[in-house]
Amino acid sequence: MTGGITLLDTTLRDGIQGRKVPVEGRAEVFALIDAAGVDVIEVGVVARPADPTDAIAEALGVVRNAAACVLAFPDPDAIAAAGAVLKRHQRPRLHVFNSVMARSGGESVCLDGIATTVGAARNACDDVQWAALDASRADPAFVHRAVETAVANGAATINVSDTLGVSLPDEFAALVAGVVERAGDAAVSVHCHDDLGLATANTLAGLRAGARQAEAAINGLGPRGGNTSLQEVARALAARSDVFPDGCRIDADALGPATEAVAALVAKTN
Repeated sequence: MTGGITLLDTTLRDGIQGRKVPVEGRAEVFALIDAAGVDVIEVGVVARPADPTDAIAEALGVVRNAAACVLAFPDPDAIAAAGAVLKRHQRPRLHVFNSVMARSGGESVCLDGIATTVGAARNACDDVQWAALDASRADPAFVHRAVETAVANGAATINVSDTLGVSLPDEFAALVAGVVERAGDAAVSVHCHDDLGLATANTLAGLRAGARQAEAAINGLGPRGGNTSLQEVARALAARSDVFPDGCRIDADALGPATEAVAALVAKTN
């Protein structure tokens, strides 16, 4: 396999949302995920400028092969704080988002907000990923305009999110295909939740529709029904090389030690 499809691991970011997973031990898990060959690892989130970033900095120190990603809420100061801690890593990526479902104040206000968010992220980091939050429930025509705005302001990756896990594979594939048409040189990523038990199916449908990155969590960990399972995606790409000839860089079997470590860490307080 040539590793044409990028895998972004969000196990200890979105995967632990709502869980009281201890900070102690996370660095060791990040090191195991990194050793398994994942392309991008999301190591934390900055929701407010004053949020402590010590745990993020510790994770950055052990992620040596993958790109390191931090999610920042759409606040200029929070984005700047995330960008500042990311400067400690040799391959930083800043992940920001805006809702494309709730458009308080009208479309122009929402598009201005996207331009501001992505512009601030681009000032803080060269590699910016922008997520269209709740894209699967939004008006596709508006999603297209939002994507064009994000790309125009410096987003290198566009994340199409089925935030509440309500999409069906054919619907999600159509949405992703429309985004791919409008993303230009930006890569398109898919982030799916498993509320209907379709996260992996939707992710694969999105990849078949032209997305080049899949976001997933070890053991399908995540809020409500969970995230797409990283192991399932890796195995599906390997098993169906007729459909996904480029494959991915990771071997699902290499995730074994990380899988066990994630389960043990989560079990400490849940």
